Amino acid sequence: MNSLSRDEAGGVRDDRILPEVRWTAVVVILVLLTAVVVLYALPDRTGELFAWKITPQMSAIFLGAGYAGGAWFFIRVALESRWHTVANIFVPTTIFVWFMLAATLLHLDRFSKDTPAFNLWIIIYLITPILVPFLWYRNRVTDPHIIEPDDITVPASVRVAAAVIGAGAMVLAILLFVLPQFGTAALDIWPWKLTPLTARVTAAAISFPAAAWMVLARDSRWSAWRIPLEVQVVALGLALLGIPRAWDNFDPNRLATWVFIGVLLVLVAATVFLYVSMESRRRAEVATEAVKPA
Repeated sequence: MNSLSRDEAGGVRDDRILPEVRWTAVVVILVLLTAVVVLYALPDRTGELFAWKITPQMSAIFLGAGYAGGAWFFIRVALESRWHTVANIFVPTTIFVWFMLAATLLHLDRFSKDTPAFNLWIIIYLITPILVPFLWYRNRVTDPHIIEPDDITVPASVRVAAAVIGAGAMVLAILLFVLPQFGTAALDIWPWKLTPLTARVTAAAISFPAAAWMVLARDSRWSAWRIPLEVQVVALGLALLGIPRAWDNFDPNRLATWVFIGVLLVLVAATVFLYVSMESRRRAEVATEAVKPA
């Protein structure tokens, strides 16, 4: 099958990543890695190094793990040659930054204003809600929307499961974002203590994988799933590894604690299993095709 197709205007859909997308990715990587160092490695120093003091530390670790997944995604964007392999993360990123902008505007009083960290934060979340969807819109026309010769399709059952999981996670994200308006007592459903601001930031972090699953459910190409799954393993895996460091933030007698840990373990295990099994199947099919007579 020809790997090139044409859009309605006659342009070649060559699956390229536009230069402006790649260079934006490089800048975003630097910002995200800085945030990861502060939030994940130094969660006890957010008061002096971040845009606001985050307590307890698990909130900073959880957000830092999400930013680490984002950094891995943009590293892949900067290095990849095919747009469709990274395209499915741009819409989830858009939803995430919209959530973050809303949380910022609702809780401006909680930020450490007139600091470099806050100035960078506000600039990022004023620009990215427009920039990210714009870049996606610009680059989407290069996607040929075809199955390449060395690619395979994701089973319909997996895509249905992704849609269901994503929709459920998005309901949780919306609920967590809305709960603070009913008072801090409503936030007791979470396994560690949340303030109204950290509840909404956590909701934003959850909205990212939730939207990713729903977007992926509409794409049958395995090559379009690989990098999003890598991003999820990085983010959720680091969140899991961060739990022992902040164990005193959890109440082991609460069901929510064990539900949270269990869900993370299941999602990481299921994602790794899906990745390995699909890659094994792809390689087997490619090897089979290679030995067929011409």
